[in-house]
Amino acid sequence: MSLKIVVVMELCPAAFVTRRMKKLQALRYVLESDIVSVSKVPEGYLCTYENDVRPAVVFDKEPTVEYHKELFDAPRDWSNHVAVVEDAMRRMLHACSGTNPRRRLHSVPAFKCKCCGHDRYIDCGTHYTCCKCAVVSTKVHQGLAYREMRDRGDLNGCGTKQDALFSDKYNRETFISDSKLQDVHAKSSKDLQDSHKHAAKVVFEDLCSSLRLSPGVARKALVLFCSILSNVSRLRNIGVTYAACMFYALQS
Repeated sequence: MSLKIVVVMELCPAAFVTRRMKKLQALRYVLESDIVSVSKVPEGYLCTYENDVRPAVVFDKEPTVEYHKELFDAPRDWSNHVAVVEDAMRRMLHACSGTNPRRRLHSVPAFKCKCCGHDRYIDCGTHYTCCKCAVVSTKVHQGLAYREMRDRGDLNGCGTKQDALFSDKYNRETFISDSKLQDVHAKSSKDLQDSHKHAAKVVFEDLCSSLRLSPGVARKALVLFCSILSNVSRLRNIGVTYAACMFYALQS
């Protein structure tokens, strides 16, 4: 079984509605309803509802739980589902062509210019340059304080890693390692786009983990998802969108 079919089965099994799916749905309604009558007709078994609350339907076999199981367990053709997702992927790539989903990260020093008092700088790597008067302020990367900070490794230094796909507010909030608390963190964010991105990130990472794929695949899928999110006002079929992002990540 190909990875694309597995992705479709996991993320959007209803991307394409087949005749068998419609039959399964109608059969489920019949089995769960207490206002349906079944009668034998030359074509098979006719099922009608009281007061015509639903259209009548005819089955080849008697509508039973065993018949439902037989239909459900029969081999399925996923080619149309894959085609739908591939078409969605092509349209998504066209829509977000040239889009950079990452925000620009600025390093802002916590001091004002000693010459003009301005507080906006250009980060030149080894020094800051004042945007107003061009006075240079060097960065301190030497001395005892710096050496002690460097020797402590991750316990000190540059702080929390910034993810340019998310907003500054999302990155600044305390991110707790427990997965359940991560969900709480995402829901508490006021930025709706951040919530959508976080939900997609969890889906991609969980799927790649279950399929034993590289974390890089999940990251590529997330980058495309963020690109699409910045180009559309509403995602109509989130399952197909997730699957299309995964298709792109798998082939790139």
